[in-house]
Amino acid sequence: MKVLGKVISGSRIHLGFYNINYGDIKYGGLGLFIQNPRVVLEARKGEGLLVGFPAELIDQATEVVESICSSKREFSLIVRESPPIHIGLGVSTQILLSTAKLASVLCNRNLSFKELVEITGRGRYSGIGIHAFRVGGFIVDGGTKGSEGYPPLIYRAEFPSEWKIVLVLPKGLRGLRDDEESIILDSLVSKVKEEENHVLISVAFTKIIRGLSTRDFSLFVDGVEVLQRKVGEIFYVYQGGIFSSNKTEIAVEVLRKAGFRGTGQSSWGPVAYGFSLSSSLEEKVERLKSIIEKEKLDFDLIVTNARNKGATLRVF
Repeated sequence: MKVLGKVISGSRIHLGFYNINYGDIKYGGLGLFIQNPRVVLEARKGEGLLVGFPAELIDQATEVVESICSSKREFSLIVRESPPIHIGLGVSTQILLSTAKLASVLCNRNLSFKELVEITGRGRYSGIGIHAFRVGGFIVDGGTKGSEGYPPLIYRAEFPSEWKIVLVLPKGLRGLRDDEESIILDSLVSKVKEEENHVLISVAFTKIIRGLSTRDFSLFVDGVEVLQRKVGEIFYVYQGGIFSSNKTEIAVEVLRKAGFRGTGQSSWGPVAYGFSLSSSLEEKVERLKSIIEKEKLDFDLIVTNARNKGATLRVF
């Protein structure tokens, strides 16, 4: 079958919420687009099939395509590469936006980014994945306000190429589905104290964003760890701890033992992450592998870079 088009996007890691409920704005977050694991969606001439999609996304993806392409379509969509969904990397958002983007082009709709997001229904609580899809890099979203739709992008920056990212993924676990997440997030907003939000905002802007803007690695990673701890304390009752599972807590601990900094859990986990300067990366990775092997931990390990561009589209 002839290849008609392809979208390549990365994954995103969510570094935490800097605002859960302050004034009438909820769930402002920070995050980063990464090169790998990546999502590759391909369109080929065919009879409208969806191939290789996660089972949970088939109905949503079908609705997306049908809402864009009013007439019978003569292409099939194939997921060529993708990590599992619900592991903390925002994969569902990347797959559905890629689906909408390809369908928009192939059905000659030329839809705007806003229209693509609205059609996919993404961004109800976090704008990190949707803005990463568009522009990549380090993202700060403005949180949700009333009925204005998905969170706006309020800050975007190139992530330094010499700041490397390592992911540790405990096997056999998954984070929350969208419906499970909604119950918790809708319940939490009224329980967070104003002074707790003040602390989160302070950490985000005086440490994480300032550290990135001034290329101060130590300030940045210190801020990420503080924010992770503070947010984990707020979500403690829902997760049963600072992290989503005992295995994720162990993953964070082995990253720290190996010398990685800015360690944390992305979204609801189970994936854990840490940062290193490129000059010491190899040494830390070997130490991490040694710890995982010695302690017989069933973890996958991924070394990756930031993706300082959004998803790429090619039409053939």
